[in-house]
Amino acid sequence: MVTQGRRPLPPGDDDLAQELKLHLQTLHDLGPSYSDEVAEAFIRHIDQRIDQRLERRLAQMSAQRGHDTGAIVWTLVLAIPITAIVGGIAGLPGIVVVWAAILMLVWRMTK
Repeated sequence: MVTQGRRPLPPGDDDLAQELKLHLQTLHDLGPSYSDEVAEAFIRHIDQRIDQRLERRLAQMSAQRGHDTGAIVWTLVLAIPITAIVGGIAGLPGIVVVWAAILMLVWRMTK
């Protein structure tokens, strides 16, 4: 259901639209004297939905960061012997090139 000038609801939010309709119908049935209570109930519901989404996103980000951290640690662990080998063969210019490449890899992994 897309109306001109409005953004479509995110997937899974059809029930939110239905919930709003129910709250509006309740407001209509109970009358204006209950408008504050109906509005507060709907806002609490929205607040809970936002909290649930935020918790899911934080969990996903945490899982992703854990994976990235492991890759970065292994990159740096392998960088030590590579630095020693290149330093023995090519000296300081070789070390600079190797560490520039390592830093580029770490930067790319964190993006």
